[in-house]
Amino acid sequence: MSIQRRTPPAHWGSDPTYHAYAKVLVAQALTIALANEPVPREGGGGGCGQHVWWLGARAVHLFSVCGVVVESYRRDSSSHFMIDDSTGLLPCIWWDGAATEAGPSRQPRAAPPLGACLHVHGSLSYFRESRQLRVDCAWPEPDPLGEPLHWAEAQRMWEATYHRAFRYPGAAVAPQSAPAGLAEGAVEPATGAASGEAAEGRAGAVGVSLAELRQTVRAGGWQARLADLEPSVERLVEGSLLYVAHDGGRPAVQTWDQRR
Repeated sequence: MSIQRRTPPAHWGSDPTYHAYAKVLVAQALTIALANEPVPREGGGGGCGQHVWWLGARAVHLFSVCGVVVESYRRDSSSHFMIDDSTGLLPCIWWDGAATEAGPSRQPRAAPPLGACLHVHGSLSYFRESRQLRVDCAWPEPDPLGEPLHWAEAQRMWEATYHRAFRYPGAAVAPQSAPAGLAEGAVEPATGAASGEAAEGRAGAVGVSLAELRQTVRAGGWQARLADLEPSVERLVEGSLLYVAHDGGRPAVQTWDQRR
């Protein structure tokens, strides 16, 4: 299953998944690609900031993992532990709470016990060239099936959301100077094509074949490139729409995946 186009940085904040904790396996957290340099942590607090990562086609910076604690200890003002979910080992660091008016000193937090199954939320960062999870919160999972359920949910989210391109505002806006022919009824409703009522010699669907698009833009004086046309057709398919491919005979209603 191919990964679709990634969201431009200017529209990361428009994607709801950017602000949510992405359910992942440890193997994913250890292998996903870095999208940018660290950005300031929300709410301040100093530190090295948060990295943004590519999870499929989506930019994410918050993660949710679930696994068993196989290493745990205290150091200075933080708790350190290792999460094992059977796909890999992820080091986690949990800093003690911030100072409050009632107590100016940070409150020490006990390190989680070995063998405990934990849900952990946090942001992924680098420390000494190794990835670690900077913990925001963590809690024990009392259900023996809690970890397998997390695996299943991570897989479902990947298939349903993370590997699919986000439709950011303005993504489907047509160019201001569309070529002649393309702007004059080259696209028609899909209902006629689906019922076999398309006019002869005319594409009767929401889109047209790539060959027709290339011919149209050339007639308008544009330089046709497959890279420019393919994303438009993909977005029609993403919306469960149809287009007509002409193979020399009667137009046939197809989807982009079938034609490829």
